[in-house]
Amino acid sequence: MQEKKRVFWDMGGVLNRFVADEFLANLADLFRIDALAVAKFFLDGDPALWHRMEGEPDFDGRKIYECFIKQFGLSPPLRAFYRNFNTGIVPMEHEAELLVLMADLAQSGVCQGIISNINSIHARYVIRNYQQFFRHIKPRMRFFSYRIGVRKSRSPDAFKKVFEFSKSGPVSSFLIDDRDSNVEGFCKAGGTGIFFHSVNETRYWLEHYGVLGDHK
Repeated sequence: MQEKKRVFWDMGGVLNRFVADEFLANLADLFRIDALAVAKFFLDGDPALWHRMEGEPDFDGRKIYECFIKQFGLSPPLRAFYRNFNTGIVPMEHEAELLVLMADLAQSGVCQGIISNINSIHARYVIRNYQQFFRHIKPRMRFFSYRIGVRKSRSPDAFKKVFEFSKSGPVSSFLIDDRDSNVEGFCKAGGTGIFFHSVNETRYWLEHYGVLGDHK
């Protein structure tokens, strides 16, 4: 019996877009500092704070909030911090096309999932505000880096964990991602990576690999 095919989606750059300048500017306004100071704060440390937020399961929203208070000496309301922290996550221009593709995959019986480098605050926000995507993706198929404790990269480690947790066979698994490094890491883990350029091109490759029939 042939194993069921699984398609894993990236979030930022595929399902939605992250506008870094807007994100940094709104946090800077909240803490009355320069946006460059916020950017530098995220990049400081080894590993960088940004990578720790995305890769350490205990880095919840309150811990991120407390890091900012300690660094910049102001204590804005937690709700205001979350609101400003979530600015910069915006829909993609191709959202309507993408939803059609996801619906076609669901209709074909393809199991869909997410593998995303994301922190806990942003993860809660996208689940709440992008239900149009998540209705196609069961909770057990949502793999956020801060939960599994490892970020996507050229290393296969994160993807091997996803295969283990989801009980997915690498040979029947596909990743759609807008970063070459993540596509490379997925392929090293035994899966098939598809670099995201457009919805039409993604549909072409899914049909090419036999994941999806011609629904156009």
